[in-house]
Amino acid sequence: MKIRDLMVIGIKQHVIAVSRADGQILWSTKLDSGRGGGLVTVLSDDKRVFAHFGGHLHCLEISTGRLLWSNELKGYGYGFVSLSFPDGTSSGDEAIKQQLMAQGAASASSTNASF
Repeated sequence: MKIRDLMVIGIKQHVIAVSRADGQILWSTKLDSGRGGGLVTVLSDDKRVFAHFGGHLHCLEISTGRLLWSNELKGYGYGFVSLSFPDGTSSGDEAIKQQLMAQGAASASSTNASF
């Protein structure tokens, strides 16, 4: 498997590698940590996947999904996270903004429905 042939997805406490050619799931790793919703923020390079979930940062081997290390980021809480490398490559800040906007819209709809 060539790294450029896969896509990495963070969803519902999992990091999943998917074949870009046919959509086949190549590996799936459940992140055991803290509490929190289903949002998993991911950032990868050619060797590792970095994933934040439930207040913890995890590093996985990109070819297998094997957990290499975890850091509980003690004292930083459980909020939304964006990841970035020094070269400016970053996790999907736009995706996080869209999720927050969708949650805000859903909240506004439920508030308006109660009147």
